[in-house]
Amino acid sequence: MFLKTRITALALMMTASAGWGIAQAESRRNAVVEAVERVSPAVVNISTERTVRQPALRPPGFFWSPFDDLFRERYYRTESLGSGVIVDPRGYVVTNDHVIRQASRIVVAVADGTEYEADLIGTDSRNDVAVIRIRLPEGEAIEFPFLAFGRSDDLMIGETVIAVGNPQGFHNTVTVGVISALERRIYVNRQEYPGLIQTDAAINPGSSGGPLLNINGDLIGITMAMAHAENIGFAVPSQRVERIFEQFVKGRISLMDSMGLDVENIPPRVARYLGLPSNEGVIVTTVVPDGYGHQAGLEAEDVIIELDGNPVTSVSDYNRRLTEHAEDSPLRLKFLRDGQAREVSIQVQPRFNLSEERLEKPWFGLVVVGIDSSVARSLNIDVDEGVLVYSVEKDSPAAQAGLRPGDIIQSIGRKKVSSIGDYRQARALLGAFDTVEMLILRVGRHQRVRYVVQLNRAA
Repeated sequence: MFLKTRITALALMMTASAGWGIAQAESRRNAVVEAVERVSPAVVNISTERTVRQPALRPPGFFWSPFDDLFRERYYRTESLGSGVIVDPRGYVVTNDHVIRQASRIVVAVADGTEYEADLIGTDSRNDVAVIRIRLPEGEAIEFPFLAFGRSDDLMIGETVIAVGNPQGFHNTVTVGVISALERRIYVNRQEYPGLIQTDAAINPGSSGGPLLNINGDLIGITMAMAHAENIGFAVPSQRVERIFEQFVKGRISLMDSMGLDVENIPPRVARYLGLPSNEGVIVTTVVPDGYGHQAGLEAEDVIIELDGNPVTSVSDYNRRLTEHAEDSPLRLKFLRDGQAREVSIQVQPRFNLSEERLEKPWFGLVVVGIDSSVARSLNIDVDEGVLVYSVEKDSPAAQAGLRPGDIIQSIGRKKVSSIGDYRQARALLGAFDTVEMLILRVGRHQRVRYVVQLNRAA
């Protein structure tokens, strides 16, 4: 009886101890732990191979010898490691340009250790951003865990941040720090990178290209470099990275291209020649017809000094401000001409890069393209019917009705528009009419809105 009592007491003590241990573990579960658990499946290890040419070492006038092979031109392979984050369930990965630069082969290892080859989608060396896509075996379909882009325009100095990466190939290494500063400008190999997030979270070799998170686990940046000093690292803000991603994946034409301006930094001697107060700003060297710059009246030798109220001190500033501009708001541009400051407001709209043969002829100032799986995939929209507004002619009935590129036409009059064929039939029936009603779907970042517009030729 005594033995039975001791065994029962021991069992109760062990149960209590186990329960206490679980409670202790739960008490240590903080916001960082939860953020890392949620995000880790989307962080990948990237390894690359580069083929490097070693020039021949044969001295001048040196002919054949038994040691000829020692001097022959050779090719050899080098390998490097980096990190990335999956930002789309189809396997699109964002990383640094320098991680995959000149790579002849890219291999991505996902969280469970499975390795896939990857294809390069696009690079932006000005921002050290690259997009690659995991290549799946033929016939295989996978929806990858991914991390959506978060906001980077409301960051606070001193707030906690988390960096996740693969230093030296150690998968999902986590470091924690704070935002040390914002709007940092650094130079790496003579390349200027403005507007960066500075953090004291450790970003070691191999971690470049990984995500920088806030305490809620939101993606606020892509880590890109570590200065040659302790506790100093940098990241590209997430909203800038998102715009670059949309250009590569959705076929969206960058605002830098849409502006149609070639600009250069201003040497001091040119500033003196033009009578400028300083050499800050960028000088316009070429204006392309039909670009936003041309439409706004900009001319060669104009000096752009502000975009959206922010100073422009260099070409890097100019590119960065355009990349970060929200396309659903006017672009405010301030420039100098003949020593006088002028300001213009440019209404910018999303532009997409689709093959011209797929575009319909303008109607009410609308140019549209039919939505099929390839268009939906290239624009990353989950709508598989209707027609997409590709462009809107300035001052046309469509423009006056508020239509803009990216809108989806779902019906014209009483006719449902599920395909480009439906659109053509509706146009044939209503082509002579001066007024047409359309049901429009507008897919925003956080909402989907349907509304009716009336297009009037006499407007």
